[in-house]
Amino acid sequence: MILSIQGKTKVGSRESNLSTFGEISSTQPCTPNACKIRCSNTCYPCGITTFIPRSVGANTARELIGWQRQLHQPYYLENYATVALTPEYTRSFRSCRLARTLFCTDCLTFAGSTVNANNNTEVVADNFGLSERFTGTLSIRPRIENDILDFNMFFGLNEFIRGSYLRVHAPLVHTRWSLELDECLPCADKSRGDTTFPDCYMQSDSSTNDTALATPTASSLREALSGEFLFGDMKEPWEFGRFSFCPRNKTGLADIDVMLGYNVIENDFGHAGVYAQVVVPTGNRPKARYIFEPIYGNGKHWELGAGISAHATLYDDTYCNGHVVAVYVEGNATHMFKTHQQRSFDFTHNGLLSRYLLLKEFDIDNNYTGRLINAINFNTRNAEVHIGYKVDLSAKIAWSIGNIMVDVGYNFYARDKERVCIVTDCPCDIDQRRFGIKGVEGVCCIPATVENGEAIISTLPGTSLNSTQSTTTIFNVLPQSHAEIAPNATTACLLYNDQVTPDTSASALPAPLAQANTDATPILISCLDLDPNSAAQCSMISHKVFGHIGYILVDSCYQPHIGIGGEVEFDGKCRHNSLNQWGIWIKGGITF
Repeated sequence: MILSIQGKTKVGSRESNLSTFGEISSTQPCTPNACKIRCSNTCYPCGITTFIPRSVGANTARELIGWQRQLHQPYYLENYATVALTPEYTRSFRSCRLARTLFCTDCLTFAGSTVNANNNTEVVADNFGLSERFTGTLSIRPRIENDILDFNMFFGLNEFIRGSYLRVHAPLVHTRWSLELDECLPCADKSRGDTTFPDCYMQSDSSTNDTALATPTASSLREALSGEFLFGDMKEPWEFGRFSFCPRNKTGLADIDVMLGYNVIENDFGHAGVYAQVVVPTGNRPKARYIFEPIYGNGKHWELGAGISAHATLYDDTYCNGHVVAVYVEGNATHMFKTHQQRSFDFTHNGLLSRYLLLKEFDIDNNYTGRLINAINFNTRNAEVHIGYKVDLSAKIAWSIGNIMVDVGYNFYARDKERVCIVTDCPCDIDQRRFGIKGVEGVCCIPATVENGEAIISTLPGTSLNSTQSTTTIFNVLPQSHAEIAPNATTACLLYNDQVTPDTSASALPAPLAQANTDATPILISCLDLDPNSAAQCSMISHKVFGHIGYILVDSCYQPHIGIGGEVEFDGKCRHNSLNQWGIWIKGGITF
């Protein structure tokens, strides 16, 4: 299975990693006494349903720069404090890589079921309420921007234990996430096709018209992907996984880092020590309301770990030319405790984006109830998310001459892959309902009388159909379940067809006419069919370079300092799971 892709990444690389958890019965109920269903055991290089980048609070580079001369003071006999404020703006780049992380492509092509022609390269547009003759292309250029105000506080506790200290930092962030969706591409074939679906394809009742069951189609990708467009037997809007054509914003305190440390060595030429660290997760929790929802913080993981802090003076000519060169190292490793989040999942056996397939609802006797839903409402669940470790390490060279300071450094960041466990609410409300995958099956058949080999269409509506397509994907079109009309038949119930109307006869219809399979038994889905791997992020590695130039009033009692700097971060793995971003900041503070 491939998408229309601009680049080298293919959906096949995602589907080739689909993991099976043994034989799964699609009719096995999701029982409340089995709340933890199963957990991910791998991750996909692309096409994940949830993206949570590095927290803006995890940045030892920003913590290390600009104020080193005010910290770790061995000659202070009393307690002292230094506070700093760092406004920063960051913005992601290489948007195509981020798009491929989410969709395995940065350009989605949608085609209706009669245009798709089972070519396995285009999203079947019918699932979104678009015409079966619709064709259109959607460009995806995701972008993340952050406005950060980082509060840093360092308290030297020499009066209590010489060499001990307490550090706290808490970044306030306003984050803007945008998919930058554009369906108005010059290369796109924007023919809209029909404005209604064929009779009995999407609607099985005749509440508005006793002689026709046609239902209006969406007029654009924007309307179809909003999650608000209802059509035919679909009466419920999307509760989750919506595509937003406008930026989404969130504001809040990302994390609060608290570090209690002790310097084993602390003198005029350097220091070396360790600290314990606790991260209080004050950021927001993923809710899966949108496919690319803004997250600030680490996703509500409490963290506990330890770190090192050290520096050594390499050259000191303070009394002659005022030159000082030193090297600084700051780093920590924490364990990220499990947390609960809401995530969307694809079906294990139906592949990428299968969470957007249409579902038929059935009663206890396996009869179609006349209701359709988009699978995103069924496939979004509460989940336990486990992350083993996080590492954030920075090193810099600091040069100062008089009141001027210059820092240049490197940062390494790594985060373990996620282990995602699907959790079923007790009682699990959505699992008390019964669903099967619709595919391109109709919801009813069109009654006809057969005379002299000709079928004459009778009054609509017809018989509801219980047929499903459990093996379909969002990219292919399977044949409808059907049977041939018997030679001696006097009545028939025909499959939906664009050319079948109450005024047509067999001679005007495509041959052979297909009798709908009115005896079909639906293949039901359950929460056991959901793929936990589809929502698990792979391990994350990134590399960052940063620099800062500042000015300090050394002779002042409060030693005020101010400076400007910036950083550029690059994804460190070929899977492109990290965020490529750049940032600029101003940092200033005082000591008292």
